[in-house]
Amino acid sequence: MALAETQTPDVDPFSDRRILVLIAADRDPELASTVRSALTQAAYPEHLRFAICHCFDESTRSQLEEWADDPRFGIDSVPFARSHGRSWARAKTVEKFDDEPYVVQIDAHTRFAVRWDVGYIDMIESIDSPAAVLTTKPPIYQIGESGSAAYELVTAPTGSEAGMPATQVLIGGHFFTRGSFCRDVAYDPNWSAEAEDVSLTDQAKKQGYQLYRPAESLVWRHGSAVEFAVPDRIEALAAATDGGGIAFDRTWDIETDHIDFTTDYQQFVFALLGADDTELFRSDIENPMVLNGTNQSVTVSAAGLDDIPDKYLLWPVQADGTFSDRRVFPIPPEAVLATAPVAPVVPAAIPPATPPLTNAAAPIAVDYSHYLIVLFNGAGEEIERRELRDPEVLAAGVDAIELTGMNRERVDRYFVASVRRDGTVGSSRLVVP
Repeated sequence: MALAETQTPDVDPFSDRRILVLIAADRDPELASTVRSALTQAAYPEHLRFAICHCFDESTRSQLEEWADDPRFGIDSVPFARSHGRSWARAKTVEKFDDEPYVVQIDAHTRFAVRWDVGYIDMIESIDSPAAVLTTKPPIYQIGESGSAAYELVTAPTGSEAGMPATQVLIGGHFFTRGSFCRDVAYDPNWSAEAEDVSLTDQAKKQGYQLYRPAESLVWRHGSAVEFAVPDRIEALAAATDGGGIAFDRTWDIETDHIDFTTDYQQFVFALLGADDTELFRSDIENPMVLNGTNQSVTVSAAGLDDIPDKYLLWPVQADGTFSDRRVFPIPPEAVLATAPVAPVVPAAIPPATPPLTNAAAPIAVDYSHYLIVLFNGAGEEIERRELRDPEVLAAGVDAIELTGMNRERVDRYFVASVRRDGTVGSSRLVVP
């Protein structure tokens, strides 16, 4: 398969250019703004068709009223108490596919670039394959006190990252492809929120789809999207933590170099351990893509812990019940952060900037892709985390960085880690301004 990077193939201007926009929303206050952005920023809004599963409460019930009679919209309105989760809602949107030649799936807290529809069609048509999928985790936007949006600046990648390189994971919250994907790839309504990306990737690859990172992302996602993307899990953790204890909600890649993947496994015994090796939480791994070595990513959500997890236990169990080597590994620095309670902090207004972050906290190297910045308050609770990818910052072209959007008085310290392009973490430091 070859990418036609120098020109876009000729496309009949009178051909069917409809795009089906799939949105699953769970009481998301950004839903109407997301729809409005898709329409106003498109070069040809008349070509858009919307399939929306709107799980609402009293505060979000009327969000889509202005499009109730618009023939471009197919809306399933469901009281949130009757919702069966995000994958269930996504599956309902896919059911509305009506042979549209293109499809884009987004979260309900998304903003679009100007002429995004033309841009994505041009990119997908420049790939010499009918089974190409463009997917990536979008940059973020924040809403200011005046109601205006501030967008994360994204620079065009260079070198080996330029063009549309292949990628390994299909992001459920953002992909663009041909509409036949809706027929070919089954969206299981029973997928958990944590397993969606992995399961969707597996299904797509089994049907022969190839995944590519777009030359540029033409959408942004809300910077506090975690409260919208999986509200059931976050709310459950917050409620469980009200009675005391620590909540932990993180994703990272587990160590698997010691595991012989030519052997069949029924599960990996997996547990979070404290600094004194006390077991804090157990959640055995049965995901087949982890058990066969295809994927190493795990998501752990737990509440009421007695301590912040310091390490994790991994103990493979073979198909015949035989236990393999028992190993204990430290939890990576970017994953060890925990909160109590876990409910996300969303500022009502945009207050003054946080104290400047000195780039001396994380030495610069040319193979770094970004800084991971995590802000804490005086109680040691995480307020926010961000990824800084500005090339001027990575090249040590500035001495300090201002992060806007959080209350200055609340920030007591911050954690800085430099992340290499292969995903490994370089030097890191906890800084008290």
